[in-house]
Amino acid sequence: MKKHGTKTGAESPAAPATAIAWYTREEWNAVRREASDAEAFDANFDEWQANATRVLDQLREQGVPVQRVFVGAAELRTWCDQQGLPPNSKARSSYAAQKLRNLREQKPDGAA
Repeated sequence: MKKHGTKTGAESPAAPATAIAWYTREEWNAVRREASDAEAFDANFDEWQANATRVLDQLREQGVPVQRVFVGAAELRTWCDQQGLPPNSKARSSYAAQKLRNLREQKPDGAA
């Protein structure tokens, strides 16, 4: 998969970023099947990807630090079960934000 940086380069490594849940085609379909709000999803993956990419680009153009966070259906289901939450848009957003926080807390290259 291709790595994406910021378009402007203005975002510092320590700047807090807004997480946006991102999916592969297979995971999007699995998440949609399990969602308690499946009607809120776009009609298909390609439509979702186009809309999500547009939102991502708009946020970045506005200077909002935003980062894609890949979410899998199984990990999301486990997290929702642990939190006692239904698998809906609020839970998906919360999970992506938590996952991003966890990733940011990890030290690069095993540094102490």
